[in-house]
Amino acid sequence: MTGTRRPSRRAHYRIQYPSAARPRLLIDGHTFEVLDISEGGLRYHRGPHPSPGIGTSFRGTVRVRRGELIHTHGSVVRTGDGEVAARLVVGIPFQTIMEEQRYVFEQFAGVDA
Repeated sequence: MTGTRRPSRRAHYRIQYPSAARPRLLIDGHTFEVLDISEGGLRYHRGPHPSPGIGTSFRGTVRVRRGELIHTHGSVVRTGDGEVAARLVVGIPFQTIMEEQRYVFEQFAGVDA
C-alpha cells in the first residue's frame, strides 16, 4: 500500500521503553517492569509471578525513571508470553507521557529495547 497508512486502533499515544529506561509498577508489594505505557493503559512483564486472570482489578503505583510516582488502577485485558496488558481506570497524565517521551528520546536515542 504505497502512500497510504492504516489508521491506528489505539486511543492514546504509547511509549515503548528500552530495557534500561523501564519504569516500575508496584502492586501488592510486588514490583514489575513496565514495557510500555499510555494515558489509558500499560503492559508489564510479570516476572516469576503467576498471570492474573482477565478482568482482574488492581491498584498500583508507577515510578517513572524521572522519579515521579503515579497512583493508578485498572484491570487486566490480556496476558501471554510473560506479559500482562491492562486498561487503566485512573490513567497516566498526558503531561507525564510527554515528559517520559522526551526523557526516553534524550537518554536512549538509538538504543535498542
